[in-house]
Order: sequence, then structure tokens, then C-alpha cells
Amino acid sequence: MKLTSLILTACLLAVPLGCKTAATTTPTAALAPGYLNAQDQAMGQMLSGVHNFITSMQAQITAGYVPGPTEKTALNALIATTNAADATYLAFHNGTATQAAAQTAINKAYLQQQTMATSVQGGK
Repeated sequence: MKLTSLILTACLLAVPLGCKTAATTTPTAALAPGYLNAQDQAMGQMLSGVHNFITSMQAQITAGYVPGPTEKTALNALIATTNAADATYLAFHNGTATQAAAQTAINKAYLQQQTMATSVQGGK
């Protein structure tokens, strides 16, 4: 009887411990075609956002919006900075520029765009 109690007690203690379950992890999202890694994809998306802002501003101007001299200067500077960021980003993909250089150029364009977005037409 003592042996049976001992075995039963040992089993009851062992059951809650059980086997260690494998940690569940969320799988990494797949990269969109053409990107080298997650950082590259993030840079591409930031640059795309800047391009969308410029295209939106150009459409507003075509539709009759007349930017003030400060806005026009800022938009022209943003376009120049974005063109430089494009060139550096493409050079990164061709292996002639570092990822850090591409990130720096894109960050500069992105920050200019953010600054301009808050000042142009109340952020519209």
C-alpha cells in the first residue's frame, strides 16, 4: 500500500510539470519582391511615402493651388533631396553604396517631407 501511495503521489507531482512546450514565435513577415532585407524594405517604403507626398503636392499645384515662396522653395529642396536619396538607394542595390549611406539619405528626405507636411496648408 505504501508503494502504491508513493507511486500515485509521484505521478500526481509529475503531471503538472509535464513536458516543456516549445515557445511559440510569430514568423517573420515575408519580404516583398526585390528587397534585400527588412531594413531595405523599410527604406523603400519610406522613400515611397516621400514620393507620394511630392506627387500629391504636384497634383494640388496642377489643380490650382499656388504655393507661397517659402513652400515652393521647400518643395524644390525636397525634390532635390529625394532625387539624391533615390540615387543613393539605387547605388545601394547595385552594391556601390552602403546601407548606412542609403538610410542617411532617405532619412534626410523623410524628415524634410515631415517638416513640410506640417507647414503646407495646415498639414494637408
